[in-house]
Amino acid sequence: MNTAREGSISMLKNAKTPGISPLRGLMLLSAFSLALPSTLIGQKQSFGPSVGVYAPKITGGAVAGDVVVIHDPTTPNREAFLGFFYEISFSKHLSLRNSLLYRQQFLGFLVFNQAEQCTFCPVKKGASLATNTFELVILPRLRLVTYKKIDLYIFAGPSLQINTKFRPSESVDVSFGNKHPGVAEIVNQIDDAYRNFVIFGSYGLGVKYKRVSLDFRIQQLFSNSLTQKITFNNSIHEFNVDCRYSTFSLNYHFFSLHGKKNRHANP
Repeated sequence: MNTAREGSISMLKNAKTPGISPLRGLMLLSAFSLALPSTLIGQKQSFGPSVGVYAPKITGGAVAGDVVVIHDPTTPNREAFLGFFYEISFSKHLSLRNSLLYRQQFLGFLVFNQAEQCTFCPVKKGASLATNTFELVILPRLRLVTYKKIDLYIFAGPSLQINTKFRPSESVDVSFGNKHPGVAEIVNQIDDAYRNFVIFGSYGLGVKYKRVSLDFRIQQLFSNSLTQKITFNNSIHEFNVDCRYSTFSLNYHFFSLHGKKNRHANP
């Protein structure tokens, strides 16, 4: 048991967020799409509601002196979202879909003091991040094939997330009666550690039948960490949390507008 814990702590100390430089190309592609002349607004357009679920894979944590923070694997790993999308077709095969989504996001952590001389150690204490998350997803889409009324798409682009604190700021700090030195200090910071703005790279594929589309999307964190540094004993420590989402969404093309210049597009 101790060997496994020491291995986890060693991994946290040596962990580095993997490079994801290929995703930079997705940002450039989306920027190019958004920079297209406004005269293309006359093309086929559609918009409608979008609902779905996120399945996150969380790794990382922090080591601050004798206090260790690790992700709690028992945290529920499904997050429902809702929102709406707007899509414009530039040609028979190329379109751009922008989605604005909302969800409440929760990430659970375990905090404990690993010092052997610590009384009641190393009892683990739970802490969590809770945020309101607003996400803008910008996805150029390429239609690969069409079979009868079924279209198959691939897409790639950036996802921009804005996070605001879910719990009220006047939440009472915990102390644990000073039984776990340093643990309370870290636990009281966890809820404020989430970055207010983070960027993901997204890619995946979608299927559309008439007015209904189903998308599967992978999101990889573009920045270094979901979280900011933490302070312990007046020293600043790295708190690196990496995240990868698998996202499923159901979209209904509630309304379509057909531009005069794009009569060849499918209704």
